[in-house]
Amino acid sequence: MMDLSAANWDKNVDESSIPVFVEFWAPWCPFCRQLTPIFEKMPPDYSGRAVFAKLNVDDQPEIAAKFGVLTIPLIKVFCTQRSVAESAGLVPESKLRAFIEQVIKDTPACVANSSILVNAKVSPPGSDQDVLMTSKVIAIVGLSKDPNKDSYSVAEYLKSRGYRIIPVNPTATEILGEKAYPSLIDIPEELAGTIDIVDIFRPSDLVLPVVDQAIRLRQKSGTKPRAVWMQLGIENPEAAANAAKAGLMVTQNMCVAVEHRRRSLGHPSDVRGSAFPPVQS
Repeated sequence: MMDLSAANWDKNVDESSIPVFVEFWAPWCPFCRQLTPIFEKMPPDYSGRAVFAKLNVDDQPEIAAKFGVLTIPLIKVFCTQRSVAESAGLVPESKLRAFIEQVIKDTPACVANSSILVNAKVSPPGSDQDVLMTSKVIAIVGLSKDPNKDSYSVAEYLKSRGYRIIPVNPTATEILGEKAYPSLIDIPEELAGTIDIVDIFRPSDLVLPVVDQAIRLRQKSGTKPRAVWMQLGIENPEAAANAAKAGLMVTQNMCVAVEHRRRSLGHPSDVRGSAFPPVQS
């Protein structure tokens, strides 16, 4: 599949007479790695009706900024030199095909109109806006030892950006050069008192015990952790409510690595997922 850059954008996108589907991605983005194989299956089925290409936002930040790419993975459709449709986030193959078919069917409208937003997952931010960028220590519950897993990629990204990570995995003794602990309450008190964020990679129905442990840590230290963060696709309203009542910031259904990168680049504060502040007593 074609890789786009500033050098070949005009020829392959602006001069195309049919819709061009561009996946904006980055190698550190775990959800991109899931979407890309699906996206790469599309070209043979739509030959002559659409063009498919990818753009690495790390290699081509100017182009990503030009088209207001706030989150990845993101598929934008271009017609007659304009971005006219988009599909945000990780979607199953059936929905991606439905999106492609609809755009191709509506090609005349696609060319005539400046904006058709499809499958967007963007919502206004909560007051979590500063907690990520002012934190230093993140405990990652469910951090895998497998480099191919999303949790490992996210942890590797965070560590490369200067965060101290604390792996929490009962089957590991060390991950990414850091000592691993079976659970949050097994972390030594002195170290536990430094945790800013508890980042959770566990199924939604297994989140409640993790949040309960985070609350216990906060009750012991009085101030930390500051927040619990449930990764993309993970939500638990009961756990979120308990954490907020205990004074913790809560973020659900949002990738911490994607958010860090977006905020580091100084993009506007449109975010995926949901967040809300702790209950005020």
